[in-house]
Amino acid sequence: MLSDDDLEELVAETSANATATVQARNTLVYAVLHVYQQFSEQRSLTPTAEVNALFSELVGLCGKHLPDTIVHGILAHPGICCIIPHLRNMCAEGEYQLEMSWSRRILRQGEAFESRPQLRDFPYFSNYVDLTRMELNAISSVLPRAQPAPNKFVLLGSGPLPMTSICLARETPIQSYNQPHCVHNIDCSMDALICSTQLVADPKLRNDPDFAAFDVVYLAALVGLDVNTKRKVLERLHRAIRPGALLVARSAHSLRTLLYSPIDVGSSECHLKGFKPLLVMHPHNHIINSVLIASCI
Repeated sequence: MLSDDDLEELVAETSANATATVQARNTLVYAVLHVYQQFSEQRSLTPTAEVNALFSELVGLCGKHLPDTIVHGILAHPGICCIIPHLRNMCAEGEYQLEMSWSRRILRQGEAFESRPQLRDFPYFSNYVDLTRMELNAISSVLPRAQPAPNKFVLLGSGPLPMTSICLARETPIQSYNQPHCVHNIDCSMDALICSTQLVADPKLRNDPDFAAFDVVYLAALVGLDVNTKRKVLERLHRAIRPGALLVARSAHSLRTLLYSPIDVGSSECHLKGFKPLLVMHPHNHIINSVLIASCI
Protein backbone atom coordinates (compact mmCIF):
# COMPACT_ATOMS: atom_id res chain seq x y z
CA MET A 1 0.00 0.00 0.00
CA LEU A 2 1.25 3.50 -0.85
CA SER A 3 2.12 5.78 2.02
CA ASP A 4 0.69 9.30 2.11
CA ASP A 5 4.07 10.73 1.04
CA ASP A 6 4.36 8.29 -1.85
CA LEU A 7 0.81 9.09 -2.92
CA GLU A 8 1.47 12.84 -2.88
CA GLU A 9 4.65 12.35 -4.91
CA LEU A 10 2.81 10.22 -7.48
CA VAL A 11 -0.01 12.77 -7.81
CA ALA A 12 2.52 15.58 -8.23
CA GLU A 13 4.43 13.61 -10.90
CA THR A 14 1.22 12.76 -12.77
CA SER A 15 0.14 16.40 -12.64
CA ALA A 16 3.54 17.56 -13.94
CA ASN A 17 3.38 15.03 -16.78
CA ALA A 18 -0.14 16.14 -17.68
CA THR A 19 0.97 19.77 -17.72
CA ALA A 20 3.95 18.94 -19.96
CA THR A 21 1.65 17.02 -22.33
CA VAL A 22 -0.75 19.96 -22.59
CA GLN A 23 2.13 22.37 -23.19
CA ALA A 24 3.62 20.16 -25.91
CA ARG A 25 0.21 19.79 -27.55
CA ASN A 26 -0.47 23.53 -27.49
CA THR A 27 2.97 24.34 -28.87
CA LEU A 28 2.46 22.04 -31.85
CA VAL A 29 -1.11 23.21 -32.41
CA TYR A 30 0.15 26.78 -32.62
CA ALA A 31 2.96 25.77 -34.98
CA VAL A 32 0.59 23.96 -37.36
CA LEU A 33 -1.94 26.81 -37.32
CA HIS A 34 0.84 29.31 -37.97
CA VAL A 35 2.08 27.40 -41.03
CA TYR A 36 -1.50 27.01 -42.24
CA GLN A 37 -2.09 30.76 -41.96
CA GLN A 38 1.07 31.48 -43.94
CA PHE A 39 -0.01 28.98 -46.61
CA SER A 40 -3.43 30.63 -46.81
CA GLU A 41 -1.81 34.00 -47.46
CA GLN A 42 0.04 32.73 -50.55
CA ARG A 43 -1.45 33.87 -53.84
CA SER A 44 -0.14 30.73 -55.52
CA LEU A 45 1.41 27.46 -54.37
CA THR A 46 3.78 27.22 -57.32
CA PRO A 47 7.28 26.58 -55.99
CA THR A 48 9.09 29.59 -54.51
CA ALA A 49 11.65 29.80 -51.73
CA GLU A 50 8.89 30.77 -49.28
CA VAL A 51 6.42 28.08 -50.38
CA ASN A 52 9.13 25.40 -50.33
CA ALA A 53 10.19 26.46 -46.84
CA LEU A 54 6.59 26.29 -45.61
CA PHE A 55 6.16 22.78 -47.00
CA SER A 56 9.41 21.66 -45.41
CA GLU A 57 8.31 23.09 -42.08
CA LEU A 58 4.91 21.42 -42.28
CA VAL A 59 6.35 18.04 -43.27
CA GLY A 60 8.84 18.36 -40.42
CA LEU A 61 6.07 19.03 -37.92
CA CYS A 62 3.91 16.17 -39.22
CA GLY A 63 6.83 13.76 -39.26
CA LYS A 64 7.55 14.08 -35.54
CA HIS A 65 7.34 10.85 -33.55
CA LEU A 66 5.08 11.76 -30.63
CA PRO A 67 3.19 9.95 -27.87
CA ASP A 68 -0.37 9.00 -28.82
CA THR A 69 -1.81 11.27 -26.12
CA ILE A 70 -0.23 14.32 -27.72
CA VAL A 71 -1.15 13.26 -31.27
CA HIS A 72 -4.78 12.62 -30.34
CA GLY A 73 -4.93 15.92 -28.48
CA ILE A 74 -3.62 17.84 -31.49
CA LEU A 75 -5.93 16.14 -34.00
CA ALA A 76 -8.94 16.65 -31.70
CA HIS A 77 -8.21 20.34 -31.15
CA PRO A 78 -11.10 22.42 -32.58
CA GLY A 79 -8.72 24.75 -34.40
CA ILE A 80 -7.00 21.83 -36.10
CA CYS A 81 -10.20 19.94 -36.92
CA CYS A 82 -11.63 22.84 -38.88
CA ILE A 83 -8.54 23.36 -41.07
CA ILE A 84 -7.74 19.73 -41.98
CA PRO A 85 -9.83 19.56 -45.20
CA HIS A 86 -8.43 22.85 -46.53
CA LEU A 87 -4.89 22.00 -45.41
CA ARG A 88 -4.99 18.68 -47.28
CA ASN A 89 -6.29 20.45 -50.39
CA MET A 90 -3.50 23.00 -50.20
CA CYS A 91 -0.92 20.24 -49.73
CA ALA A 92 -2.31 18.40 -52.76
CA GLU A 93 -2.17 21.55 -54.87
CA GLY A 94 1.33 22.35 -53.67
CA GLU A 95 2.57 18.84 -54.38
CA TYR A 96 1.04 18.94 -57.86
CA GLN A 97 2.65 22.31 -58.61
CA LEU A 98 6.02 21.11 -57.33
CA GLU A 99 5.93 18.01 -59.54
CA MET A 100 4.76 20.00 -62.55
CA SER A 101 7.56 22.51 -62.07
CA TRP A 102 10.22 19.79 -61.87
CA SER A 103 8.78 17.83 -64.76
CA ARG A 104 8.88 20.90 -67.01
CA ARG A 105 12.35 21.79 -65.79
CA ILE A 106 13.66 18.35 -66.71
CA LEU A 107 11.88 18.43 -70.08
CA ARG A 108 13.58 21.72 -70.93
CA GLN A 109 16.96 19.99 -70.63
CA GLY A 110 16.04 17.71 -73.55
CA GLU A 111 18.21 14.82 -72.38
CA ALA A 112 17.58 11.10 -72.59
CA PHE A 113 15.42 9.89 -69.73
CA GLU A 114 17.94 7.51 -68.17
CA SER A 115 20.65 10.18 -68.10
CA ARG A 116 18.60 12.89 -66.44
CA PRO A 117 20.42 13.64 -63.19
CA GLN A 118 17.79 16.23 -62.27
CA LEU A 119 15.53 13.44 -61.04
CA ARG A 120 17.89 12.85 -58.13
CA ASP A 121 17.66 16.54 -57.21
CA PHE A 122 13.90 16.34 -56.73
CA PRO A 123 13.34 17.15 -53.02
CA TYR A 124 11.49 13.90 -52.25
CA PHE A 125 13.50 11.59 -54.51
CA SER A 126 14.91 9.46 -51.67
CA ASN A 127 11.49 9.22 -50.04
CA TYR A 128 9.99 7.75 -53.24
CA VAL A 129 12.91 5.35 -53.78
CA ASP A 130 12.84 4.03 -50.22
CA LEU A 131 9.04 3.89 -50.08
CA THR A 132 8.82 1.92 -53.32
CA ARG A 133 11.51 -0.52 -52.21
CA MET A 134 9.69 -1.04 -48.92
CA GLU A 135 6.45 -1.72 -50.79
CA LEU A 136 8.01 -4.17 -53.23
CA ASN A 137 9.59 -6.11 -50.36
CA ALA A 138 6.24 -6.12 -48.58
CA ILE A 139 4.48 -7.37 -51.72
CA SER A 140 6.96 -10.23 -51.94
CA SER A 141 6.29 -11.11 -48.31
CA VAL A 142 2.53 -11.55 -48.79
CA LEU A 143 2.66 -13.58 -52.03
CA PRO A 144 2.45 -17.37 -51.90
CA ARG A 145 5.84 -18.91 -52.58
CA ALA A 146 4.75 -20.53 -55.83
CA GLN A 147 3.19 -17.35 -57.21
CA PRO A 148 5.24 -15.44 -59.82
CA ALA A 149 6.42 -11.96 -58.94
CA PRO A 150 4.04 -9.28 -60.22
CA ASN A 151 5.11 -7.50 -63.38
CA LYS A 152 2.08 -5.43 -64.39
CA PHE A 153 1.33 -2.38 -62.26
CA VAL A 154 -1.32 0.34 -62.47
CA LEU A 155 -0.78 3.60 -60.61
CA LEU A 156 -3.80 5.81 -59.89
CA GLY A 157 -2.73 9.37 -59.24
CA SER A 158 0.63 9.21 -61.03
CA GLY A 159 1.01 13.00 -61.29
CA PRO A 160 3.08 15.10 -63.68
CA LEU A 161 6.34 13.66 -62.28
CA PRO A 162 5.53 9.93 -61.92
CA MET A 163 8.25 9.11 -59.40
CA THR A 164 6.54 5.94 -58.14
CA SER A 165 6.20 4.59 -61.67
CA ILE A 166 9.81 5.45 -62.41
CA CYS A 167 10.95 3.68 -59.24
CA LEU A 168 8.80 0.63 -59.98
CA ALA A 169 10.22 0.38 -63.50
CA ARG A 170 13.77 0.62 -62.20
CA GLU A 171 13.42 -1.64 -59.16
CA THR A 172 11.64 -4.57 -60.81
CA PRO A 173 12.98 -6.92 -63.53
CA ILE A 174 12.53 -5.97 -67.17
CA GLN A 175 11.02 -9.37 -67.78
CA SER A 176 9.50 -11.80 -65.37
CA TYR A 177 8.55 -15.33 -66.36
CA ASN A 178 8.82 -14.34 -70.05
CA GLN A 179 6.10 -11.72 -69.67
CA PRO A 180 6.80 -8.05 -70.44
CA HIS A 181 6.98 -5.74 -67.46
CA CYS A 182 4.99 -2.51 -67.57
CA VAL A 183 3.66 0.26 -65.34
CA HIS A 184 0.43 2.02 -66.32
CA ASN A 185 -0.06 5.65 -65.29
CA ILE A 186 -3.52 7.06 -64.60
CA ASP A 187 -4.32 10.58 -63.46
CA CYS A 188 -7.40 12.80 -63.47
CA SER A 189 -5.30 15.69 -64.81
CA MET A 190 -4.71 15.63 -68.56
CA ASP A 191 -1.87 18.13 -68.13
CA ALA A 192 -0.19 15.70 -65.72
CA LEU A 193 -0.50 12.82 -68.20
CA ILE A 194 0.80 14.92 -71.09
CA CYS A 195 3.79 16.00 -69.03
CA SER A 196 4.58 12.49 -67.79
CA THR A 197 4.24 11.06 -71.31
CA GLN A 198 6.76 13.56 -72.63
CA LEU A 199 9.05 13.04 -69.67
CA VAL A 200 9.32 9.26 -69.65
CA ALA A 201 10.81 7.71 -72.76
CA ASP A 202 10.68 4.22 -71.30
CA PRO A 203 8.77 1.34 -72.94
CA LYS A 204 7.96 -0.10 -69.52
CA LEU A 205 6.04 3.03 -68.53
CA ARG A 206 2.70 3.73 -70.16
CA ASN A 207 -0.20 6.12 -69.80
CA ASP A 208 -2.99 3.63 -70.32
CA PRO A 209 -6.22 3.15 -68.33
CA ASP A 210 -6.60 -0.51 -69.29
CA PHE A 211 -7.48 -2.54 -66.18
CA ALA A 212 -7.84 -5.83 -68.02
CA ALA A 213 -4.71 -7.61 -66.87
CA PHE A 214 -2.63 -6.22 -64.02
CA ASP A 215 -1.20 -7.72 -60.88
CA VAL A 216 -0.97 -4.70 -58.60
CA VAL A 217 -2.90 -1.45 -58.41
CA TYR A 218 -1.33 1.45 -56.58
CA LEU A 219 -3.60 4.06 -55.02
CA ALA A 220 -1.69 7.28 -54.45
CA ALA A 221 -2.24 9.05 -51.13
CA LEU A 222 -3.69 12.12 -52.85
CA VAL A 223 -6.46 10.13 -54.57
CA GLY A 224 -9.39 10.89 -52.29
CA LEU A 225 -8.62 13.58 -49.74
CA ASP A 226 -11.49 12.52 -47.50
CA VAL A 227 -13.00 9.24 -46.33
CA ASN A 228 -16.07 9.32 -48.59
CA THR A 229 -14.13 10.04 -51.79
CA LYS A 230 -11.58 7.34 -51.00
CA ARG A 231 -14.41 4.88 -50.29
CA LYS A 232 -15.97 5.57 -53.72
CA VAL A 233 -12.62 5.10 -55.44
CA LEU A 234 -12.06 1.78 -53.65
CA GLU A 235 -15.55 0.60 -54.61
CA ARG A 236 -14.89 1.36 -58.29
CA LEU A 237 -11.50 -0.32 -58.09
CA HIS A 238 -13.03 -3.47 -56.69
CA ARG A 239 -15.43 -3.66 -59.62
CA ALA A 240 -12.60 -3.12 -62.11
CA ILE A 241 -9.78 -5.39 -60.99
CA ARG A 242 -9.59 -9.16 -60.95
CA PRO A 243 -9.79 -11.36 -57.82
CA GLY A 244 -6.34 -12.01 -56.43
CA ALA A 245 -4.88 -8.74 -57.67
CA LEU A 246 -3.15 -6.69 -54.97
CA LEU A 247 -4.08 -3.21 -53.83
CA VAL A 248 -1.25 -1.02 -52.53
CA ALA A 249 -2.94 1.99 -50.94
CA ARG A 250 -0.86 4.79 -49.52
CA SER A 251 -2.23 6.73 -46.59
CA ALA A 252 -0.89 8.27 -43.39
CA HIS A 253 -0.77 7.91 -39.62
CA SER A 254 -0.24 10.14 -36.60
CA LEU A 255 0.16 13.85 -37.45
CA ARG A 256 0.87 12.86 -41.04
CA THR A 257 -2.91 12.62 -41.45
CA LEU A 258 -2.81 16.41 -41.67
CA LEU A 259 -1.21 15.88 -45.10
CA TYR A 260 -3.08 12.80 -46.35
CA SER A 261 -6.33 11.05 -45.56
CA PRO A 262 -5.76 7.87 -43.51
CA ILE A 263 -7.06 4.40 -44.27
CA ASP A 264 -7.76 2.68 -40.96
CA VAL A 265 -8.53 -0.99 -41.49
CA GLY A 266 -9.95 -1.17 -37.96
CA SER A 267 -12.39 1.66 -38.54
CA SER A 268 -16.04 1.22 -39.45
CA GLU A 269 -15.50 4.00 -42.02
CA CYS A 270 -12.70 2.16 -43.82
CA HIS A 271 -15.05 0.72 -46.48
CA LEU A 272 -12.57 -1.90 -47.70
CA LYS A 273 -15.46 -4.08 -48.79
CA GLY A 274 -14.24 -6.66 -51.29
CA PHE A 275 -10.61 -6.41 -50.17
CA LYS A 276 -8.80 -8.56 -47.64
CA PRO A 277 -6.15 -6.58 -45.71
CA LEU A 278 -2.82 -8.42 -45.69
CA LEU A 279 -0.32 -5.95 -44.31
CA VAL A 280 -0.22 -2.42 -42.88
CA MET A 281 3.00 -0.43 -42.45
CA HIS A 282 3.42 2.82 -40.52
CA PRO A 283 7.00 4.08 -40.98
CA HIS A 284 8.40 6.47 -38.36
CA ASN A 285 11.44 7.55 -40.36
CA HIS A 286 11.79 9.91 -43.34
CA ILE A 287 9.19 7.88 -45.30
CA ILE A 288 6.02 9.92 -44.87
CA ASN A 289 3.33 7.57 -46.16
CA SER A 290 1.73 4.61 -44.49
CA VAL A 291 0.99 1.64 -46.75
CA LEU A 292 -1.88 -0.84 -46.82
CA ILE A 293 -1.58 -4.00 -48.93
CA ALA A 294 -4.81 -5.88 -49.57
CA SER A 295 -6.02 -8.63 -51.87
CA CYS A 296 -9.10 -8.29 -54.06
CA ILE A 297 -11.63 -11.01 -53.17
